[in-house]
Amino acid sequence: MVFVQMKEVNPMKRFFAALALAVLLSGCAQPAPASSAASPQAQPAKEWSVFPLGPASALTEQGFYSTDVIVEDGASVLTFYDFDQMAQRVVCDVPDCSHDSDACPAWKAGSHLFLLGDTLLSLGGPTDDDYDYIYLRRYDTDGHLVGTRTVLAGWELAGTFTDGQFLYGCIDGDLLYLDPDSGLETVIRRKFLPSSYSPIGTIENQIMWNGTDPEQPTQQVLYRMEDDFSLTEFFRYDPSEVNLLCIDHDHLYWADMATGEIKSTDADGQTQTLSTALSQYIFTRPEDGWCSVQSWSGQVLGEKLLVDVLIEQTDLASTCFAINFSTGEATICTLTDYWNGYAHPVAIWAETDRGLLVSQHEPVMRTTMGQDGCFATFESSRTLYGFIDAEDFFAGRPEYRMISSISI
Repeated sequence: MVFVQMKEVNPMKRFFAALALAVLLSGCAQPAPASSAASPQAQPAKEWSVFPLGPASALTEQGFYSTDVIVEDGASVLTFYDFDQMAQRVVCDVPDCSHDSDACPAWKAGSHLFLLGDTLLSLGGPTDDDYDYIYLRRYDTDGHLVGTRTVLAGWELAGTFTDGQFLYGCIDGDLLYLDPDSGLETVIRRKFLPSSYSPIGTIENQIMWNGTDPEQPTQQVLYRMEDDFSLTEFFRYDPSEVNLLCIDHDHLYWADMATGEIKSTDADGQTQTLSTALSQYIFTRPEDGWCSVQSWSGQVLGEKLLVDVLIEQTDLASTCFAINFSTGEATICTLTDYWNGYAHPVAIWAETDRGLLVSQHEPVMRTTMGQDGCFATFESSRTLYGFIDAEDFFAGRPEYRMISSISI
């Protein structure tokens, strides 16, 4: 393996440089470009995308990257789920490597993985001597480590998005972008949003940010980010009455928690009712605000909207409904995944040419040593990945084609 050590920037120098930049930006209304990196503002007509959670953030046609613990009580390592071989492997070409030290390029890879073109980025994990910084690792298309840098900690990693060239995110409410080639971070806008806000998708290529209104804590607001990084209020709602499901097809999908109606709002703010089929499961108790449906989530799959709900005091419990966009009819998806003590709807991570990429949990027994030096054995589970055809999924046929995983 050819290892290229990128020139490292002294962390203190970077800190004071960032501080000086912050002072310069504090009185500016417009974004300021980086001094040594190409400015993202200089490139018109960006194609924005929000990194999804799970395998889809680092998914290719050949497989996906993931960080997993493969040694009992060990650190996480970078692995690749190979779709052609239908097997998981460690991204390491060191002969006879035990994957438990700095000699392994996959060892202690950050848990947040982002695929930008031909570059895989691993972000996370504090350095050994300074918790103000985290590692940014760069891998080539073969998974070889080609550089490691430290960047400022505090990135709200679950809310990272991209224009295909840079990583964008927030630190303490300030909007920044990160040039993965140089490792330089540049503040775009100070006090962009409260730190509780996060991007949840795009509508007509504009990032949508969701969070609690600090001036009205009972209200949540969905803001639309304009081309100049300013914000426009798009959708205001009471989270005790409305539950956001997902954003897809340039629409916001949401549930009216009082009636069970599933609705959509388009880019112009026009709302229509998609389905009333779930209304039969809604029971409320006005005296204490109790509702039979305790949680909602959703995703678009082809011509259907999948809505996962947790229904109390019924045999359905945690259930997935497939709502037909054309008719509004809802059918129950009967396949489940048992973990944490009860059955959950099957998680669908991506649609691929090979079928739906899904996960299942397998029970395992683990042993760990407590602070008193005694060993304890307990039942846990591990996540397995595989494929299932969409027809089989909707028909309730568990015809999974599972990817072989590395055993601990």
